[in-house]
Amino acid sequence: MRAPAYRSSSEKTERGVIFLPSTRPHPKPAKRISVAGFPVAFGLTFLAGYFPGVLYGRIGAGPIGTQLAEYYTDPLHFSVWSDTFLNQIAAAFLQLLFLTFCAFSVFGAAFLVLFFLAKGAFLGLCAVSTLTLGGGTALVLYWFCVCLPNLLMLFLYLWLSGYAVQLSHHLFQSVFGRGAPRGQLEASRRRFLVRCGVALLFSGFFSLLCSGFVSGIVRLTTA
Repeated sequence: MRAPAYRSSSEKTERGVIFLPSTRPHPKPAKRISVAGFPVAFGLTFLAGYFPGVLYGRIGAGPIGTQLAEYYTDPLHFSVWSDTFLNQIAAAFLQLLFLTFCAFSVFGAAFLVLFFLAKGAFLGLCAVSTLTLGGGTALVLYWFCVCLPNLLMLFLYLWLSGYAVQLSHHLFQSVFGRGAPRGQLEASRRRFLVRCGVALLFSGFFSLLCSGFVSGIVRLTTA
């Protein structure tokens, strides 16, 4: 009698038909989005809004630029420490609130681009309008009273923006894709909320420090 032909253990037979193991590739796990490049990208976005704001102010911003310059060149708005502190902490809280809205939105990255563009354009317009109305002295006062606190807060917002984009990306995957990788949505939400709380504490510290510094500078220049 003829010996049966040898078959590999991976082969299966059914009614004389040989079935080989499936060679269909398994789907690759989704990669975790990195937060490293977003602060640099949004910093360039801020500059992309700043220079058009300067150009718009140089061409002629009209009554808007004049009103902004009159406000920021008036020492009375910065001479009282408590008022300056409340204004700065309120502005920081509102901007952090908007960053939180962007983080929990599926289109958060687009909103963040608009946020940094608008922030850059506004500061550029204020700077050139102040220079046009009050000259170099008013510009120096504006830089210490407005630009310096805003730059400190800007670095804080740029640091937080990467985690906001990460959470927004995972939400986008959950809504429009196959879902975020297992555990990544909850982890990114937790990371953002923890860092948002840290940013809120630092914004309070920066507001306290800058408001005292600004009030002292204004009192020295107006004495």
